[in-house]
Amino acid sequence: MGESGAMTPGEDGCTEGFEAAREAAEELAGRAPVDALLGVLAYFHPDGVGVELLARLPDLAPAAQALAATGAVNRPAGHNVLCLTPRAARTVRDRDVRDATTAGRLDRLAGVIHGLVSADPGEDADPAESRRLGLELVGHALTLWNRALEVAEWGHRGAIEPVSRVAIQAVSHLQTVGDLERAIEATEDVLGGCRRVLGDGHRVTLLAASRLGSLLLSMGDVARAADLLAPVFVAGFGSDLPGPDDLARPEMITMTHNLAYARGAAGQVAEAIPLYEKAFAASCSVYGDGHPTSLTILGNLAESYRAVGDYGRAVPLLRQVLEERQDNLGLDHPDTLTAANNLIGAYSDLDGTAVPVSVFEKIYTSRARVLGADHPSTLISQSNLASAHQRAGDLPQAITLMKEVLRLRRAKLGPQHPDTLTVMSNLSAAYADSGKVLRGYRMCRKVVAGRRVTLGERHPDTLLSMNNLAQAHLAVGRTKAALNLHARVLSDRSALLGADHLDTLASMNNLASALNRAGHPADARPLHEQALAGRRRILGPTHQDTLASMNNLAFAHQALGERSAALALFEEAFRGAQGTLGETHSVTRKFEDNLRRARTRQ
Repeated sequence: MGESGAMTPGEDGCTEGFEAAREAAEELAGRAPVDALLGVLAYFHPDGVGVELLARLPDLAPAAQALAATGAVNRPAGHNVLCLTPRAARTVRDRDVRDATTAGRLDRLAGVIHGLVSADPGEDADPAESRRLGLELVGHALTLWNRALEVAEWGHRGAIEPVSRVAIQAVSHLQTVGDLERAIEATEDVLGGCRRVLGDGHRVTLLAASRLGSLLLSMGDVARAADLLAPVFVAGFGSDLPGPDDLARPEMITMTHNLAYARGAAGQVAEAIPLYEKAFAASCSVYGDGHPTSLTILGNLAESYRAVGDYGRAVPLLRQVLEERQDNLGLDHPDTLTAANNLIGAYSDLDGTAVPVSVFEKIYTSRARVLGADHPSTLISQSNLASAHQRAGDLPQAITLMKEVLRLRRAKLGPQHPDTLTVMSNLSAAYADSGKVLRGYRMCRKVVAGRRVTLGERHPDTLLSMNNLAQAHLAVGRTKAALNLHARVLSDRSALLGADHLDTLASMNNLASALNRAGHPADARPLHEQALAGRRRILGPTHQDTLASMNNLAFAHQALGERSAALALFEEAFRGAQGTLGETHSVTRKFEDNLRRARTRQ
């Protein structure tokens, strides 16, 4: 029967018997530790508290022995837990209500869970056991939170804030073990209760909303995360952009950072940058510039600069983050490896051949060793390694790696997750480069459809996949469809990113190439000239993309009968590829063939 019913014949003792056993235990171990342990057992999960978990609370060990000896607590056969009968647990809670100490009890128990969650399991800890204990703690934290919510709704709100904080902290363990769906569900419950009891603008409500937004971003639900965070952000600050005084509290720094991250993930990078800048300045003031929180924000700010093509700001910041991570955490820490991956990615953007494949191989191997082969960060490094092989002209190895990453991401994240769609996009391009045009075309169509649903029409990643689809249209002979789609992508990228962004310049180049192929070299030439000028300025004269623009402009000159101009550009592109990519690279050989054909025509 339930707690409110009569005692069943099988239930141990009665209220009087429990109180007598309790008093006897207090004589053996002292009142304070006995009371503390009874609180743990009465307010935590009703199925009992694991003995291994209690072992992390050494101050309560004598109380556990005393309560077990006097019969106040049970240790069911076959279950390594201590528990109270429902009647005894209710007796403890009723006494707290009678003595008006419930809120204080919940506050203290929140501190217990905080200590358990924050405890270092030690170097010799069994990972599986640590995972099990972590999940047990999540259950206890959520049970405690539900108790605090009940008490708060009676009018005693003193405990809801600390208990909500510790529940949010504990639920993060669900994300650590990969159970994102359960983490989101639990955080939604906490957020709903905080809104109901504390209001939308309360700092704990903001913390819960920020945490939920972060989880949704991890799940790939960018639109929902942005929709959640933006109004809560305004409720917390009263405006779209906080001032320095607004960011004096840690939860406000977290909220600002997460909204910036959501906006960046939604493609609104220009709007994200000022939020990151303010969050970083505030974090340096509150924590210090070398604190992990500050470095996380700085790293994301640097990646945002990289996304808008501002490498002059991005690269020094990425280097700073890597140096700080190395000094504070060591070379093999996951955060250090992430920082190294991001810096190398930026260098690779600027010069695709400046970073050898072996560097990407080293980061991938380190992440696989430290995090496991199927960890999301390891898969990012494996994907980057595949792209490095592709840039180096080793398409079979690139395709093999990309197929493995795609298999793991589909299994772990699902077919529509943004990260899954990214590797599908990379694989479709690799198929096209290797001559498997129809296979690449079909996969590219799936990527565009998935990104339109998941990210929206004007997200940079959606526009990238539309650009790739336009190229695929061209490869399978659908020239008109290619021209229309390239023109649309160029227009959207110019409006969203600006005329000098590398993605916009890529669209100029691609539209111009399509126009030239369709027999419109006069329309193609000015676009090629603009793309080449922009790439020379941003990437330098020997970058692979700059060389591609030279080669393409040469074709436009050739189609217009301007043979000397064409020959000069074909030669410059070939010499640049020789020096940058090497004699045997597939691009170098292709440019050499173009030059030979141009000379033959003369």
